[in-house]
Amino acid sequence: MNWQGFIQEQRQLPYFEKIEQFVSEQRSLGKTVYPLKTRSFRPLIQRLSIK
Repeated sequence: MNWQGFIQEQRQLPYFEKIEQFVSEQRSLGKTVYPLKTRSFRPLIQRLSIK
């Protein structure tokens, strides 16, 4: 699977929109976010109470 297929598959998950919103907010604050490092999103997913 290529990265485009991976992203398309991930868009189907319920928390993907929240992650996109989080990344957008962080980037607007000038912070660097690495969206493909899923470990970095585990705390966010837990904080949003989404599993």
